[in-house]
Amino acid sequence: MVLALLAVAPALLYLPGFGHDFVYDDHGQLEENPFLQNPENVREVLMLGTLGDARVINGRRPFVLLTYFSDRAVWGARAAGYRLTNFAAHAGSVWLFFFLLLRLSGRRAFSFSAALLFSLHPVLIEAVHVPAFRPDVFCGLFSFAFLLAAVRTEMKTARQTALAAVLLWLALCSKEAAAVLPAVLAGVWICLPQTRLPVRRMALLLAVSLGLVLLFMKLSSGSGLQAVGGAWNGRSLQPPHNFFTSPWLFLRMVGLLAVPWPLVADRVVLPVTSTADLRFAAGLLAVAVCLCAAIFFLRRKPWISLSLGWMLAAYLPVSSLVPLFNPLAERYLYFMAAGFCILPAHLLTSDGGSRSAATVSMGVIASKALLGFICVLYLLIGWIRMPAWKNDVALWTRTLADEPNSMRARVWLALDLKEQGRREEALTLLDEAIRINPQDVSGFINRGILWGEMGYYDRAEADLAEAVRRRPESSSAHWNLAVMLQHKGDIGGMLRELEKTLELNPEHEKALQVKKSLESAVPENR
Repeated sequence: MVLALLAVAPALLYLPGFGHDFVYDDHGQLEENPFLQNPENVREVLMLGTLGDARVINGRRPFVLLTYFSDRAVWGARAAGYRLTNFAAHAGSVWLFFFLLLRLSGRRAFSFSAALLFSLHPVLIEAVHVPAFRPDVFCGLFSFAFLLAAVRTEMKTARQTALAAVLLWLALCSKEAAAVLPAVLAGVWICLPQTRLPVRRMALLLAVSLGLVLLFMKLSSGSGLQAVGGAWNGRSLQPPHNFFTSPWLFLRMVGLLAVPWPLVADRVVLPVTSTADLRFAAGLLAVAVCLCAAIFFLRRKPWISLSLGWMLAAYLPVSSLVPLFNPLAERYLYFMAAGFCILPAHLLTSDGGSRSAATVSMGVIASKALLGFICVLYLLIGWIRMPAWKNDVALWTRTLADEPNSMRARVWLALDLKEQGRREEALTLLDEAIRINPQDVSGFINRGILWGEMGYYDRAEADLAEAVRRRPESSSAHWNLAVMLQHKGDIGGMLRELEKTLELNPEHEKALQVKKSLESAVPENR
């Protein structure tokens, strides 16, 4: 019955959105990804050949790639099937989270409350609803499975270690954020002495876990770090600003978990540029309060300590201490939200201590009412938010209303206007996008394409050349410049840009087609 409720409750939120179109990164990562269009690449994924290949989208997440291949084989281009996979993974995460807390606490009401809050939390909509963002969901699924396997005291040491190692590896192969799991496991061991494994067994588990994390980092090192090196995209936080901004990001994420509104697909983060900035002080204070509270409650209220420690550990991979392309996104909060949900669940279901039976009974009724109120509130927020993900126009219109500085929203809306033939309005949006963030070359590329379609080839070449200058590692910029040079009759320049496109992206379908046609035409010219 409990498991059914934990599946039905989130279904009330997510099932109405199963008919939505692909949106946002779904297009580039799923629909237009040539790597996924070739089933023969499954072998390379299984052999972990993509781990160190930066040219493969999600290459360091091979398990997620396998789920995309599977969905493509079963569902084709139907977005609903991909969303069903996401939802199934989320439901599995919720169940495993429930079983993990039940094993650690022995308290059914507490475990159910935390899992129910986690299943419905509106901040998870981005990760659960959008197929391109499923790495966070699958990472969460295997993370909970790993922790559950690692705390089972009745298992034999060898079997437990082997099972935990496999689950950790699957979590890492879903998203590299799973590297913090040894720290979370250590936190569980420290906070909950009544569930502790023997010291030697825990030491073995931690040693094996750390070894796997290091091995994964070594194998995936060839793909580089996300926003380290290369040209700046205008959004990521560069040193030293990332260090100053990181505490503020923690405060903002905790704030979103506590009050999940407004929910925005593209959050623009203004960097904290010095320690004199009040945001730095506020963020640092939030981190310090969490750390001190975790230490203070360690013996008095260990579940509070575990909740705070869990959130701090889960935050590290998305802290921008190592810069990320997007400093703040709601999908980053998936695993962090589980740690957060422990706190209200514990406060709502804690025992009555020395209070009278009547007082305890009233408290239980009030707690259930408050839990129900929060769940209904989460559902209402989710139902209000879900229509924004219906299609790209709905998503980016809503995003621009909530985040006026979103360059990304302007580019996407300009593309829609272009399809409607409203080119002048599209140009205005692209001009604004470039003004807001000239480092993100998508504005230059799309404006260049639009200029070309309007017959202004010199303007088009200037924009596309500027995109290449700013982001020389962008295969899209080189390809579109090649097309434009061909239109202008500059065959030599076109060939140079074509070669550069294929050097950066050997799987570029259109560039390969052009190269093949050129090669087949050579004998005829002779």
